[in-house]
Amino acid sequence: MLIDIQKAMAEGKGIGYQNWAKTFNLKQMAKAFAYLQENNLLSYDSFSKTIEEEKTKVKELDSLISSCEKRLDEINELKKTVLLLQMESATAQSPAQTMKPENQTNVRFM
Repeated sequence: MLIDIQKAMAEGKGIGYQNWAKTFNLKQMAKAFAYLQENNLLSYDSFSKTIEEEKTKVKELDSLISSCEKRLDEINELKKTVLLLQMESATAQSPAQTMKPENQTNVRFM
């Protein structure tokens, strides 16, 4: 990320900031150049080839993420279904539990 020195000067920054920004920008450009050198990306052909390879990787990862998201959606739907079935089962068992003789209270009418 480079600093826009002209914009900073228009905003009223001083000469000290201008000197610092120039040094900062040079360091950033040196880091970028070193990265390109280390990764053999100084020629346009090697740079373009690397970009295409990375684009392919990104597309593959996007596809993988998409399939994982679909599977997560399926799992969430299954969770909802299981929860609903558990709730229905608990509701269905409640009246049956109250019908058992040991759960009934003896009330006599006179």
